[in-house]
Amino acid sequence: MAKMLLKLLAAALCLATSNALYADQSGEFDWSTENVGRVQAVAFGGSVSRGPHSVVSRGTTRAVYVASDERSRALARLDSKTGEIQWRRVFVEGDAINDIQLTNYGLLSVSGSGRNVRLWDLNTGVLLWDEVTSKGPAQKDAVFGGLFSLDGDHSVVLTSSSVAMVSVRDGQVKVQTLPEDFTKAAVEAAELSWQVGSDNTALFVMAGSQMLEFELASGRAVNQFKRPEIKEGDKGDVQATTVLRRDSEQGKTAAVTLTKDQLLLQGLENKKDASEIALSSLKLDGDKVKAIDTSISNSLVLVLASDKRAILKITSALKVEVAAIVAAEGALMESVTDDSVLFHAARSTDIVAQMTSYTVGKSLSPVSWEAELDLASFGGDVSRAFVGCPNTKKDSVPSCRAVLVLKDDALIMTSNDEETDANNGNVQWVREESLANIKRVRWITPAETEIEKQALKKIPSFMEEVELEIKHLQQLVEKVMTFSSTLFDEKSRQRGVDRSRAARKEPPNAHLFGFSKYIMILTHSGKLFAIRAEASTVAWSAFVGPKYQLFVTRDHPALGSGAELLLVSNSTELVWLDGDDGHQLDAARAGATIGASWVVVLPKRKHLTTDEEPTARRAVAVIAEDSLNVSLYPKETADFAHPELNHFYFYRYDESSKVLRGYFIENEGDAKSTDYRAREAWSIVLPREQQVIATSHHHDHSVVDSAVTITGDDSLLIKYLNPNLFGLATIASEPSEGDNEATSVLHVSLIDSVAGRIIHRTRHSHATGPVRMVSKRKLAGVFVLELQGEAYRDGVIVAVRRCRGDALAQPVEAPVVDVLTFIIRLQGAVRAAEELHLPHQDHVAGSDGDGSRHHASVRPGRDGDWPDLQIDSQLHRPASTGEAADT
Repeated sequence: MAKMLLKLLAAALCLATSNALYADQSGEFDWSTENVGRVQAVAFGGSVSRGPHSVVSRGTTRAVYVASDERSRALARLDSKTGEIQWRRVFVEGDAINDIQLTNYGLLSVSGSGRNVRLWDLNTGVLLWDEVTSKGPAQKDAVFGGLFSLDGDHSVVLTSSSVAMVSVRDGQVKVQTLPEDFTKAAVEAAELSWQVGSDNTALFVMAGSQMLEFELASGRAVNQFKRPEIKEGDKGDVQATTVLRRDSEQGKTAAVTLTKDQLLLQGLENKKDASEIALSSLKLDGDKVKAIDTSISNSLVLVLASDKRAILKITSALKVEVAAIVAAEGALMESVTDDSVLFHAARSTDIVAQMTSYTVGKSLSPVSWEAELDLASFGGDVSRAFVGCPNTKKDSVPSCRAVLVLKDDALIMTSNDEETDANNGNVQWVREESLANIKRVRWITPAETEIEKQALKKIPSFMEEVELEIKHLQQLVEKVMTFSSTLFDEKSRQRGVDRSRAARKEPPNAHLFGFSKYIMILTHSGKLFAIRAEASTVAWSAFVGPKYQLFVTRDHPALGSGAELLLVSNSTELVWLDGDDGHQLDAARAGATIGASWVVVLPKRKHLTTDEEPTARRAVAVIAEDSLNVSLYPKETADFAHPELNHFYFYRYDESSKVLRGYFIENEGDAKSTDYRAREAWSIVLPREQQVIATSHHHDHSVVDSAVTITGDDSLLIKYLNPNLFGLATIASEPSEGDNEATSVLHVSLIDSVAGRIIHRTRHSHATGPVRMVSKRKLAGVFVLELQGEAYRDGVIVAVRRCRGDALAQPVEAPVVDVLTFIIRLQGAVRAAEELHLPHQDHVAGSDGDGSRHHASVRPGRDGDWPDLQIDSQLHRPASTGEAADT
């Protein structure tokens, strides 16, 4: 039987063809994807700004221009029919895009809190000119006010410190600096409210109680005054504030003040215009007013106690009428092409999103349409909506296009155009933009065949293993015969050379050769993806929410059970998922019983401890923050023996007290019962002026279960041979030598996570961020550090080759130091990394500077090769009352 199978296998392999790597493919990307990120600004092709409140249509084009938030900072042109990126530009860190505007000369972008103004070619994305609205270094507390077109050839950029007139044609900028007291008020308020007068000659700007009137023709401030403060007795339970709005009939500017029982309207173009409106006189269906919606810039929208929103119409006599009341769910946004029209986009049913227009003027006929999609898989609702109706005809239903940003950051395009394909549910395309902001990445091996899914109650014997391998061989022969039949298929050969994403299909036989892997990706928006590594296609996805962290408790099939994932929330809710299809396996609420806690994933269980144990599931330790009591989950494993807890250490960083603390777990119970408790083993107090900006450690959950006897010359030093190291980078301002001025100093420390010893420390003066630390998984103590300075970019490498050893005998291979600690140029650092077979970025970790904590675990073992350091959790915020610290 075995000989027959071997002959069949050899014959099939002679006939079969496979897609192998050729010499010219070596080092190329197998596949790559580009994303934009969470979109916050949209401009529709063909809709050109020609005035403060005027957008002129030049005909429809297959272009949509989008800009993403400060995390992604991407500016891109998308094909409105397919959603594909036609060009994309990513801005540098710290230069977040504030707004974009489509002009006759190109796409205008404003970034860096209104400081940087650029014009881009519409078709190619080429930068046409680049100017700034203020000289000198950028202000850290600057506030962006707005961007509007003045006459089609000029645009105005408003910030907390200046009003800049920009010539769109050639980039000439004329800047008028604002008074210092107004700038101070704008910085304190952190926002500006502004309106252009009805005749487009005056600009009214308000910050706090400060008011300015500008003459746009000359750029001069013609009037500055201070409005009366709202008295404490008039505030009540509402968010009392003053905003600038326009009336719905003549477009005149008025200041609207909300108090506990009134709306006060004061005309700014005609000081005699004024009115007082009692809130009780508004038809709000018995609801109460809570605040003014400041996200709507031109129309007056009130936020009600039920979170519903009331759209108000302001007449030319400064009287107020309720035009509509919209639901609290979904997004309410002004139209991109007509700011007197508002669109509400929200979930109608689980599979339907509805777009509805509301107008306070007479410029647009009402319009409404629906789009069908599985909203639950995209977060359940719409977070932002950008709607434009460029081709509006009198007394006819306008043709509108909408770009919707869903709760998981997905981007979809829908339209009320009759030509839209109804088979697609009125959705033209969908882009998974949450992949631009990845929180966690893990690899698992899915259970692809029925053989792997066969449940086993115990570890197979030798003969059972042989039988399983024979079944694998039989299946291999069958699969080889199937793909050998495509030898003369022209389409199959074309796919072999066409490596584009459109031509790529999922290989049906990859798992037979160990190539089938899932890339598990958890995004910051809370979307969990399983992506086939060999095909870049999504095997499954699910929206879990932004409060979760991702861990892998089983990364490959074992005993008939597939890969297993663990989601941990900031309230210590534990959810186990099947890695093959994402369905829920188990759940537990640990935080409800023990309060604020830490979660530590324990090492893998190598075998079953008793015959009663159903499967060797990886346990999770939930440690109470106050008592340090340890609870084990899943509950089915709590009563079994846990030898993996012996010699187990973990550490965490407390941002509030700037202390690193290391712990170990011990059993305080007797022979009949277990009572696990964590004990503090060491602590390191960081200087209060130092801030943690980067960390580096080995791959998560790969436990150090071997010990190495250090031999050889003492000059090798233990610090280069310790597998338990993790790196820590802090930055602080310190006085420089021989100078009283403070300079930025970076401290890099290598710390033994078991003993708590700082075994290596370096100091780099005049260092600035960003700082990145990278650890190499297969080497014992490798840390690659990159520093970004104003005039230099250096690298630091600490490396040692692997070595084998035994705690009771002499090592069979003496350790050899490859590279000691030194500072070199980045080019040299990359070259050294290549010589050591280091990737330029293997793992990156850091602190968000927001009170985040880090903790990890490590378990020194007894024999074998050097494995990797285990990190059992990533960044998490300090626990608040009633909440457990996130992992």
